[in-house]
Amino acid sequence: MNPLNGDVVTHLADRLTQDNFIAHLQQILIRFCKKEIILFSDNYPTHNTPKVQAFLHANPRLKIVWMPKYSPKLNMMESIWKELKDVVGNWFYPTIPEMERAIMKFFRSLWYNKQKVLSLIPFNEKYSI
Repeated sequence: MNPLNGDVVTHLADRLTQDNFIAHLQQILIRFCKKEIILFSDNYPTHNTPKVQAFLHANPRLKIVWMPKYSPKLNMMESIWKELKDVVGNWFYPTIPEMERAIMKFFRSLWYNKQKVLSLIPFNEKYSI
């Protein structure tokens, strides 16, 4: 059984800090209230700080499975980042807000097209836990 359903939760931030990552985790907890959540994450340093670990300890229904380092083919988000770069990255945006709007438009398109999300994720039973 494939537990992925194509739901997308986004958090636009100017930098990837531990506080922004925690804000994203809070959005996930709100979006999937009362459900057990398993989040696959890479080992980016801000994803695994003591502050993040304390947040996870305080929110036990959210578990993180750490992906092996240097394994982009196992990282489900890499395909989505590639698609984002293909769709949004080849344009000139005169201002940062215009670029942010283009990024959010891309993610909104994914919110309404779960099949597209699932097609971008290189997940199959071979990698299931």
